[in-house]
Amino acid sequence: LKSRFSRKFSEKSFSHFSGRIEHDLGAQRAIFVKIF
Repeated sequence: LKSRFSRKFSEKSFSHFSGRIEHDLGAQRAIFVKIF
């Protein structure tokens, strides 16, 4: 049960982390486009 929970938690946190990275890259790209 614990291993299943930890795997589910790690998948959830990983998807959230990758989503944040994508969001940050999108924000940086928008700022870059605004400047130039």
